[in-house]
Amino acid sequence: MMTFKTPLFALALAGLTTPALAETDCASEWVLISNMTNAQGDEATLNGGQCQVMNVTWADGTTADSLQWNIPELAQSALQSTMPHAAELVISGLREDNVTEEMGALAGQAADMVISYAWDATSRDLNIADLSVSFEDGQGISVAGKVNGLDLSSPQMMQISAMSAALTNLDLQIKGTDMLTLLAGIEDIAEGNSASAPSAEEIQEANELVDQLPQASFDAASRQALKDLVAALPNPQDGARLTLKSDAGLSAVRLMPVMMAGDASPAQIMDVLFEGATVNVTYPWTAE
Repeated sequence: MMTFKTPLFALALAGLTTPALAETDCASEWVLISNMTNAQGDEATLNGGQCQVMNVTWADGTTADSLQWNIPELAQSALQSTMPHAAELVISGLREDNVTEEMGALAGQAADMVISYAWDATSRDLNIADLSVSFEDGQGISVAGKVNGLDLSSPQMMQISAMSAALTNLDLQIKGTDMLTLLAGIEDIAEGNSASAPSAEEIQEANELVDQLPQASFDAASRQALKDLVAALPNPQDGARLTLKSDAGLSAVRLMPVMMAGDASPAQIMDVLFEGATVNVTYPWTAE
């Protein structure tokens, strides 16, 4: 199954564990990245302000037509064992060696992956411009958003600040029937089963949970969209989109008082979590 594991995440975190090289040109950065991800490819070149390597192959048989990146101070981040404060990564034409049926209609299709984010050390705001996976026919999934109060200055501070960091903006787009079907059945697939329709009891429980969502945050159209999506499983149509905006932000620390009080109902937990937030859910949804 395509898990988007080694090429994407190892590349994004290359600066955390690999010793830095003295230079930061494309050739030396490619040595750093290739060692971290166990990859091979053509000679690294500079293309339009980004480093580029063509014909990339990873040890597990995964291949890509090209890899482009722009990670300021990559070597310095590696030396200090910190996550890069900004990164732009594009993997084009990614294909896994072993095509599996779990990918459904997307099996065997080439994918493009993008990571683009920037962190401000003064405000401690993480702006996620694009985290996405897209396929040749336009289907895929993308995430953009903003997290306030996250400290990336060191691995330790990142862990400490994660509890109070707050998600203030989110735009989640699931594009296409095949991608939505795949994600909707991911739990069954993980257990080695085919995606199955929810039982009448499961649909009722899901609808009751949706009814407990705070109406101040989820309007009637969004709640109905969630119910329609559940009812359509395991064969939903088109795609789905969720957007969230919150001045205070969603954070784990907001839930601590209600969780520590004990015996909190789902409705009470969601009232606290989504207080002041506006969430819009659209299903079915088709990307423009």
